[in-house]
Amino acid sequence: MTNVTSRRLAMPPVVSRDRLLSLSQLVGSNYRFQSPSLDHDQAVLDGHFQVSVLRPGLILRCADTRDLHDMQTQAELKPALKLILLLQGSADVSFGHRRLTWPALGEPGVGQDAALISLSQPDLFVRRARRGNAERSVTLTLTQEWLLNSPLVDGPAWPAIESFATTHLSLLRWRPSPRMRALAEQISRPAVFTVGLQSLYQESRCIEMIGEALSGVATLESTLGCSQSVGPRAGRKLSVLRELLDSGAADDASLAVIARQVGMTVNAMQSGFRALTGKAVFEYLRYSRLERARRALERDGASVAEATVIAGYSSTANFSTAFRREFGLTPRQSQGGL
Repeated sequence: MTNVTSRRLAMPPVVSRDRLLSLSQLVGSNYRFQSPSLDHDQAVLDGHFQVSVLRPGLILRCADTRDLHDMQTQAELKPALKLILLLQGSADVSFGHRRLTWPALGEPGVGQDAALISLSQPDLFVRRARRGNAERSVTLTLTQEWLLNSPLVDGPAWPAIESFATTHLSLLRWRPSPRMRALAEQISRPAVFTVGLQSLYQESRCIEMIGEALSGVATLESTLGCSQSVGPRAGRKLSVLRELLDSGAADDASLAVIARQVGMTVNAMQSGFRALTGKAVFEYLRYSRLERARRALERDGASVAEATVIAGYSSTANFSTAFRREFGLTPRQSQGGL
């Protein structure tokens, strides 16, 4: 009997489908399994998984897990800054049109990095997983409430931080310092304390990680290798540009017409938009139209032919190929509902 009990205690914990859905409500809504269909109490992750509110507006997600299925999940995330550091394994996620991947450790020529991404408005989050994939990561969510109640607003770096935080899907990736990696290790595998003290221990290390990330934002020009700074004024114009592209109002417009509408030169618009989104204007527009087609299929009951027109394709076959490349599903699979 003793041996059986010992073996049971040694087994790693598992996270069920319903537990994952419940924890995810802290950072978003409408979390769902796009594939496969799983029972409510079915195990989806093997290992330790934590999502906790350290204080209002500061949320910690720690994962030291292995995926038990090939699966794709989605959620509507609330506006916030997201700081992500992968310590081990691999990950494949998207925030809106921004797809971020981290290859497995040991792949030649590729190093692990950290990412900071801004969601200035609600947007779609997608996670793609393969059975057996391991992930050990730390993700911090910083809401506008947390930022505005921090000492940052009185500091000289605030204009750059505010511009980054209010420009939707602006992204900063960098090689984290050894100190930041050590902090993330301590957060993911904290010393044993009572509940309150453990939260305080983790929060203190989270604050230091945030400091490194936001220092990078303050020097965004050199970090991104841009030839010009994207200041608050340009950031606001680029936010207007993104809204224009997402609305459909610019679907048939030329670059010159779009630039006039947002009050920028074509060159400044292209370079600024690429610096903050990683895409050229028309490249992003193609994505935006595919995203509108996806939503029409999922939410409005549109046919594949109707979605093809929304996405700006004349060929259903070409549309289906582009759709699957972007979202990992065919239009008909998306049409079936989530």
